[in-house]
Amino acid sequence: MYKAQLHIYIVWHPKFKMGQKIANQLYSYYTRNINEALSRGLGIPVFYRTKAYENDLPKKIDLNESERNAVILLVDTHAINNWKEYVKDLQEQVDDSGNGNRLFPVSISTSFRNIGSSVTESNFIRLHEIDTLPKRMEKLKSQLTHELCRMLYGKPRISELTKTKLSDEPVTLFMSHAKKDGVSIAKEIKKIADVDTSMNTFFDTIDIAPGHKFKNELEGNIEATALLAIQTDSYSSREWCRWEVLKAKKGNRPIVVVNAVKEGEERSFPYLGNVPTIRWKTNSNKEILIKKILDFTLYEVLRFIYTYKHLDNLKGLQELTGTKKPKILASPPELLTLLEKATETETKGNIVIYPDPPLTSEELELLIDATNDFEFLTPTFLAAYSAIKS
Repeated sequence: MYKAQLHIYIVWHPKFKMGQKIANQLYSYYTRNINEALSRGLGIPVFYRTKAYENDLPKKIDLNESERNAVILLVDTHAINNWKEYVKDLQEQVDDSGNGNRLFPVSISTSFRNIGSSVTESNFIRLHEIDTLPKRMEKLKSQLTHELCRMLYGKPRISELTKTKLSDEPVTLFMSHAKKDGVSIAKEIKKIADVDTSMNTFFDTIDIAPGHKFKNELEGNIEATALLAIQTDSYSSREWCRWEVLKAKKGNRPIVVVNAVKEGEERSFPYLGNVPTIRWKTNSNKEILIKKILDFTLYEVLRFIYTYKHLDNLKGLQELTGTKKPKILASPPELLTLLEKATETETKGNIVIYPDPPLTSEELELLIDATNDFEFLTPTFLAAYSAIKS
């Protein structure tokens, strides 16, 4: 049976009128834009729990329907006054269900601690300190996105002293930059990331200890991170920068490009393509811009890891008989990411599964000509292909 990789539940008391707006915005962010019928979005299933189902309480959440569940509890005065037992049961249900599930309490009221139960021992996402809905949503989406990434990666930290499992390992951001003209931008991004987020950042001139081999440190960190490539005028001409991008792509890591080219490049680096890009604007408010870059990067990390796990799940659901083990890609295929498969002696029957929408015929024709008998499928065509082959 198919089992989803992640479900998100949003829980709020029906008398909390802003709850519907918050829920709708989270749905648009993590599933698809409710105002755009053809929007694809991340496609993560989001469910609401607010309307009375039994005894004036919402329907119970079934945590067995998904490998992981994130329950977002909006704690306002109505929930505090009427839902203490419901919240207590909800927390106990999540606690008893295993490591794959998390309850994220969100404080709307200043008296949020009065909700009682073990929820009060948790670290709340504190929205009661923020006045406007747009700023509340900015903080909520930023923190939740990082936590969802940590859940999907599922690598708990271990206390060296007690061997106790701590919260999941945070996302690490590797800042790839040219020393000639990219250091100042990298330092500005690192400063904001270290102060305003719980992400780890890797900055080679700071984070590599004296005496350690430069290449080994870079290689080890790229394999466990998201790569933020700061594309300045000198970036593509630097051997190490090119090596970092190639290493990240071959290692199937999420990549985001910050385009900070001012005058131009003698030769652009072709393998910086096929990834999300955001513009560095020199005349903008740097703090606002950097927070936007960090949120943009976290969103891509979440899309990347969720898509990979989702496609891998779908692959297991279909019986792809007579084929080799399908290759899963979280981004549209390109020649570099197909290099390993394309150089095999026998390539007959290779399948590549990548996310919708399908590539155009022009791109597919180029890939098929270069890779010899590959077949490229998205979820839209996967079931039909499996039925034809079986």
